[in-house]
Amino acid sequence: MAGCMTTAPTAEVRRSISSGGRCQIQQPETNVGLRVLPSLIKGECQTNSGCWTPPSVLVSCPRALMVARNTMLDRGRGMRQLAGLDNPAFLTPPISWVSVTVAMLVGIAIGMAIAIGIARSRALTPATKLEDADGALLMPHELRRALNRDEFVLHYQPKIELGTGRVSCLEALLRWRHPERGLLAPAEFLSVAEQDPELIDPLTSWVLRRALADYTAWTAAGHDWTVAVNLSARNLGSLEFAGTVGQILQDAGVRPDRLNLEVSEIDFAFDPEQAEQVIGALAAQGISSSIDDFGLGYTTLSQLQALKVSEVKIDQSFVVDLPGNEHQCARVRSLIDLGHSIGCLVTAEGVEWQEVADWLVSAGCDQAQGYLWLRPRAWTEVAQVFGDVDAKY
Repeated sequence: MAGCMTTAPTAEVRRSISSGGRCQIQQPETNVGLRVLPSLIKGECQTNSGCWTPPSVLVSCPRALMVARNTMLDRGRGMRQLAGLDNPAFLTPPISWVSVTVAMLVGIAIGMAIAIGIARSRALTPATKLEDADGALLMPHELRRALNRDEFVLHYQPKIELGTGRVSCLEALLRWRHPERGLLAPAEFLSVAEQDPELIDPLTSWVLRRALADYTAWTAAGHDWTVAVNLSARNLGSLEFAGTVGQILQDAGVRPDRLNLEVSEIDFAFDPEQAEQVIGALAAQGISSSIDDFGLGYTTLSQLQALKVSEVKIDQSFVVDLPGNEHQCARVRSLIDLGHSIGCLVTAEGVEWQEVADWLVSAGCDQAQGYLWLRPRAWTEVAQVFGDVDAKY
């Protein structure tokens, strides 16, 4: 059959499969591994003519983890890019639907592994819907279209001052009003955008401009709340970003000290020196920054002291077991003390129960946010709930 890959799995791979083990390929250039479960490589993964389909080739090929370009599959809705092989190959009929499904899943898994990076993972199995697999491939295109069609919206979650019970800031949280799938949370699309400068840069600019426009609107309505916007690691990759933020603030007519930028502690770890320069350039303009997901990363005390941040936000995984877990209570107290020792406000994330909020007050935490007070929603709805009325911590 023309274009059919005839390379079968190696003996080592076959032995691993037959013994119920897992096969893993590692490509040094990307440091991304692919695990293929035994259930994916069976006899039904052969084409009707007996040739092996790309999943088997991918497992046996030492250089299989290349950028997804070469192998393509036509499912009647245009050519879909799958997995990169050493040489171009095409799946041509007749092929069983099982092998097509596996080929798509393995190809998409490789593409997503390379795109998302080693810090995150994604599991794809034969139970994955083909429509979902198509969505993974088409998402970059859909995200660009969504920007052009203004399909994104911002919801907000308030930060509560535990000492006074008042709202101090609204954190902007991106949502995508997908025309077919409904309202999507960032976890369903943001990791794709973060790997493409042509996506994440304009998307970040859109979020900043919309958040500042909303800030102007609620300020005009009499609400003294600052606004916080989340950044990605890629935003910290260039000092030009600080200038871009400054220009957006100037265009919006908003004072720099009214904007807070949040960056995950894990994202700081990718290039601490570069992050320090960008955060410093933002601070020089009067723009404050926060370390999000505090406690999960690998930031050293010296790095924390060097970063010009004004707030640390304790990750919700540390908060969920309070106050019943003594070990977790000790950890959170140490994180609060550490934050205060470097001159930062300390905010606890993911607070859902009153007893947790009470414990945080006794531990000296400054602020908190979570479902106890409000789920993310449009700022106008936040204003309806709170207005000028104090929140009960």
